[in-house]
Amino acid sequence: LKEDKRDELKTEGLTRIQQFMPAIQTFDDLKLVKEQYLSVKAASRSATTAMQAIIDIYTAGVAGIAAINALTTEVDIKAFDVVNDVAW
Repeated sequence: LKEDKRDELKTEGLTRIQQFMPAIQTFDDLKLVKEQYLSVKAASRSATTAMQAIIDIYTAGVAGIAAINALTTEVDIKAFDVVNDVAW
């Protein structure tokens, strides 16, 4: 059940990310984008609006996955709403 809920969360996150970067094909690809950004962050100005949105969505997704992993009952897992219970 947790794996299904994590997959649901990743699908929601990917839908949100693709509004800014349609080339991203999986939620897991975001780790690479994040690492690329962090590698140039010190030398760059502040993040663009789109890049900040991507960072925020990725961060919310990681926190959401952690929240799902912490759930202990089937009822709680089924009740977790990836749209409303994650701080997108």
